[in-house]
This record gives sequence, structure tokens and C-alpha cells, in this order.
Amino acid sequence: MTGTGNKTPSSAERAIAYIRQAIIDGTFPAESMLSESQLASQLGMSRTPVRAALARLQDEGWIRIYPKSGALVRGLTSEDVANIVDARVALEASGVTRATSEVRAQLAVDLLPAIQEQREVLAVGDMRRFVELSVDFHAAFLTVGGNPYLIDLGERLSNRQRQMLFARQDAMRSRSDHIIDEHQQLLDCLCDDDPARFDHILRTHLSDTLVHHPSIA
Repeated sequence: MTGTGNKTPSSAERAIAYIRQAIIDGTFPAESMLSESQLASQLGMSRTPVRAALARLQDEGWIRIYPKSGALVRGLTSEDVANIVDARVALEASGVTRATSEVRAQLAVDLLPAIQEQREVLAVGDMRRFVELSVDFHAAFLTVGGNPYLIDLGERLSNRQRQMLFARQDAMRSRSDHIIDEHQQLLDCLCDDDPARFDHILRTHLSDTLVHHPSIA
């Protein structure tokens, strides 16, 4: 029997991935207009797959298409950010609460190297890498609970989490020492077997970094 191997992404799939990532990392900033023809030229493909990609991204909530005008990149409102923070707190705290004391303690040990790497990338100003490290760090709190349905919800939120972090790079730089300290405090809660304190510190940490900042619309 012939194996299927790795399927090559279609032109539309490549366009979706490219445009979505450019919105997430701010290459295509909020409120900017995207041109179907310009995107097709950038990607070296016809307008048909780009049109299909934009339709899919509109369904996902990343853009709003205006016929004959282009596609408007949708940003995150302060309400969006607050709602996403609420969701992340609920998901991550549920994972930690569901885990056993032994699993929580082991997770704290496993995540210690991640904090050191966060320090290193912040020291050299590599915010792109820090965003990925931060997303992975927080995802571990959800994953440790082992609930596949909650983990799936967390994965679906992860790109919005990245978008928030990229949009608030200046805020993260200005409080980078606090972010690292708060990450360490979260691990201390795991070591102390204190999920309730973890919940409190997590909400404060996410709110101070993402919600209570003057750059948010």
C-alpha cells in the first residue's frame, strides 16, 4: 500500500497561513487594508486562492471583507483582551487544579529551564522568541490537567494569545523583570501545592501585562 506522506499545502492554505501569521505578529497591523491583488503578487500566486484565503480568515474573525475595497484587519478591543484573559485564567487554573500534587511539583521542575531561556531572550530583545516561549509556558499549565477538550480550547485561543503579546511588546519590555518574577511565582505555587494562590497570581499577571496598559484601545 502506498503511503500518503506529508501533504503539500494548497495555494489557499499557504495564503491563509501567511496572512494569519502577518496579522498575529503585526506585519499587517490592525485597521490596515489588505489588497487581494497585492497579496497575490507577494505570494506569487493567482488571486483565486487569495480570495479563498480571505474568505476563510473572515470566517475566523481576523479580517472584514469590503467588496471592491479590500479586507480590513480586525484588531482586538479592550473587551476582547479582557475576555481572552478570563478564558486563559479559567483554562490554565483548571489544568493545575485537575493535576495531582506530584504532577504539579514535577511541572515546576520541568518549567524552570523555560524561565532561564525567557530571561536570555528578553536580555537580547528577541521578542518574537519570547512570545513563543510565553505561549508554551502558559500552555503547560493547561496541558498538565489532561482534559483533551479543554486543551483543544486552549490551542484554539493560542493565536489570539500571540496576537495580544505581539501587540503589547512595548508593555512587555517595560515590565520584563516583573513578568519573569511572576512566572517564577507561578512555579512556586506549584511547588507549594497551592492552586488557589496560583489562580490569583495568574489573573494578576495576565491582567497587568495585557489589560491594564494605556496602549490598549
